[in-house]
Amino acid sequence: MSDFNKEDFLKKVNENKAVLQSHVKSNQESKMNKEIINTINSWNAITTPVMCVVGGLLFAAWYFFR
Repeated sequence: MSDFNKEDFLKKVNENKAVLQSHVKSNQESKMNKEIINTINSWNAITTPVMCVVGGLLFAAWYFFR
C-alpha cells in the first residue's frame, strides 16, 4: 500500500514539474516579447525626429533648386 502511494506521489510531482516548466517557459517568452517591443519603441523615438529633419532638408533642397 505504501509503495503505491509513493508511485502516485512521484507521478503527481512529475506532472506538477511539467506544468511549472511550461509556465516558466511562457513567462520567459513574454519577457522577451516585452524587450523586443521596448527596443522597437526606443528605435522609433530615435528615428522619428531624424526622419523629420531628413524630410525637411529634402523639402528645402527641392524648394531651393526648383
